[in-house]
Amino acid sequence: MERSAIISAQLILALGLITNSGIFVSNSQIVYSQYIGNNISNYIYSWVSKSTDLNITMQFEPKIPIIYYQTKILFYVNHLNGSGYDNNITAFVTVLDNEGGLYKFGNLKLSDGKFFVNYIFQNTLQNKIIVQLYKNNSGFALASFNIQLHASAPTANNNSGNFFSNLFKNFFK
Repeated sequence: MERSAIISAQLILALGLITNSGIFVSNSQIVYSQYIGNNISNYIYSWVSKSTDLNITMQFEPKIPIIYYQTKILFYVNHLNGSGYDNNITAFVTVLDNEGGLYKFGNLKLSDGKFFVNYIFQNTLQNKIIVQLYKNNSGFALASFNIQLHASAPTANNNSGNFFSNLFKNFFK
């Protein structure tokens, strides 16, 4: 619990330094966004910024990430007004885990409003994915997604909870 509090404090400090010092996002271009939540049934994560007219959507391949297996993290950047996307946007992605891991992917170019990173999640704890968007080398959007992973792939009909019942049921068939 104490380690989690330390990691959370480090994350808050880092994000404060990023936004307040103008290292990545200048003070005149700070974006205030509203996280609209997760669509758990489709495993779609979305972040909306009304001030920049953007929707950043994130999905995984496979749909449910499994620790120690490669996952493609897909991002879609669209305008809220339906006008499409900008191709002159550059993205930076940072993945943080509760064990102190910090993994950065930088200078990702959007193609048709899309970009992706390949990543191998190392734990089942809470992970945070931070997306920074730049236009003409100037930061204009910062999104954050909280992800909880599974130790193994869940199945549609997961009866593994009662091992002995399943063993005897299959034995007497």
